[in-house]
Amino acid sequence: MINKLLVSPKQVVISIWIVHNLLSKYALSSPQTHRADTLGQPCHGSSDCGPNEWCYDDVCELPCPRVDCDNFHPPDSTCVVRDHVPVCKTVDELETEKRIPGILSCRGSYECGADQWCYDNKCDLACPKLHCEQIKPPDGVCVVNNHQPVCKSPSQLAIVDPTKHRNWRLVHSGFCGLRGDSKIFGGRDADLGEFPWMALVLTTAFFDYGETTELCGGSIINNRYILTAAHCVSKDGNFVVRVRLSEYNLESDTDCERNGCSNYIDYETSELRVHPDYRRKTAGSSQDPLGDIALVRTHKEIDFLSEYIRPICLEYGDLLRQDYTGELVTIIGWGAWANRKRRQLLRLADRLQKANVYVLDPDSCETHLRHMNTGRDQPTNRSLCAGTQTSFSYIGDSGSPMTVVRSIGADHARTYLIGITSHSFNIYSDPGGLRRPTIYVRVAYYLKWILDTIHE
Repeated sequence: MINKLLVSPKQVVISIWIVHNLLSKYALSSPQTHRADTLGQPCHGSSDCGPNEWCYDDVCELPCPRVDCDNFHPPDSTCVVRDHVPVCKTVDELETEKRIPGILSCRGSYECGADQWCYDNKCDLACPKLHCEQIKPPDGVCVVNNHQPVCKSPSQLAIVDPTKHRNWRLVHSGFCGLRGDSKIFGGRDADLGEFPWMALVLTTAFFDYGETTELCGGSIINNRYILTAAHCVSKDGNFVVRVRLSEYNLESDTDCERNGCSNYIDYETSELRVHPDYRRKTAGSSQDPLGDIALVRTHKEIDFLSEYIRPICLEYGDLLRQDYTGELVTIIGWGAWANRKRRQLLRLADRLQKANVYVLDPDSCETHLRHMNTGRDQPTNRSLCAGTQTSFSYIGDSGSPMTVVRSIGADHARTYLIGITSHSFNIYSDPGGLRRPTIYVRVAYYLKWILDTIHE
């Protein structure tokens, strides 16, 4: 039987009007498309035009064709529109904007970061718009699925809130993850003071015939502790570990760039704590990333008066529910930077390097973890995989940080430590090593151990 739905002409007109407005409001379009209802139309000001247009000679038009970024400094800049104004931006600046909410204009959430959505034509954090404490179940928390905020109970997430830990106050200072002024392969020089939480960890081993010093990276997490890889500070025999802060150029004692000068400061260490799951590399085995994390305590408090020395933030809240798949993250270090003739002449960089790499999905990461000869299973929730054939961490980057820039709630945009460089596939002995990602320790998994271990 076919039921006939009787509607009046007036109801049809109203229905068409509602559908038209919904489609206009929520339809997704590519970044290259433009609003046909404003482009080329008369205007009295740029507010009459689309988000990527401006009002020029009383007509809505695209502003970038009138801007020549080729002659802009620095080179390789691209024209983008910010609040109807054309500006020249570098690739690094564009990627940074994408990670900081409230800056990037958008037409759909697909143009925004994984924890953001498109709200009022701006990429913004999705969760602050949803008040989960007022929604059942009680004490709900917000998570982001496919750019949409969803309220879930803590039991559904099985995540321990680190901010309730007695030692959380020791690591979350008001200026963590903020710069003083507000072995990366395929990397570029970082600016002096750009990463003030970066530490150089020097482990000197003593032998009958002399001594050797191994260089690793690390991250300042408070005024007494550096977080690094366990394999950097777990050695046989007689050895000492010291930490160098405010380091930039390994070849000079005083580093000077256009934004100032800095002298490095060495700190002796009074305590080394290695995670109990860590297992040392043996002959014929791969470096095991499981538990490859260590805390180094300095013999005296770190002085944060210098703008070139700052702690990095540890994750909490919504960040703990992110797997960062597809996210562009930042890695830094003094590692191998040149790949001349594919596999020859790798060497450490003099200056601190930086690179942006994409995080692989857990399934792909698990595939690469299976290539490792560690003798035990590698749970994917304890590791991150990232890197490409042109940008990945290598020799000299062990212990160095993987970071993201995020703004939680109404807080400032800060830099958070999400990974520690653990293992790189050997590009000399492994035929596929150059095509495989670097393995990073997932810091969030070890938060409880970090907080349980540190003390004043």
